[in-house]
Amino acid sequence: TVNDQKATGIQKALHDTLEKLKTDPAALNGPLETWIPRILFVLLPLFALLLTLFYRHQRKHFFFVDHLVFSFNMHSFLFVVLIGAAIAAQLLSGIWVARLTLLVLSVYFFLSLKSFYGQSWVRTGIKFAAITFTYAVFFLAPALAFALVASVLGGS
Repeated sequence: TVNDQKATGIQKALHDTLEKLKTDPAALNGPLETWIPRILFVLLPLFALLLTLFYRHQRKHFFFVDHLVFSFNMHSFLFVVLIGAAIAAQLLSGIWVARLTLLVLSVYFFLSLKSFYGQSWVRTGIKFAAITFTYAVFFLAPALAFALVASVLGGS
């Protein structure tokens, strides 16, 4: 049937790609470089929308564009920290670089929320945890999984 042919085609493409990656792991770099910017282009306004939902009671003070600017700021800082982490990974153990990177990003995000939205420490802490969890589980993880699947299947 047609569905069986499609499944066989996908399985063959996946098998061929995995065989290629065994011999050349860097072969995935090109497709990932294609998909990651596209996905980040979508994630920026989604993060701003998430902030809009969490700070909906402050509509008088913040418009969507304010949340979007905050989103650009956070993602720009993320890129700067990741560049620093890539450099640090050449000198230090990968696990320590990962822990330090996560700590720096978390502290910066928390303090940014506190400063930008001006809420109490407790309210900021609760929203920080909820926004971080929601973004990671419902936006970031699926987006990165999509990038990996699209890259493995060879789409660009």
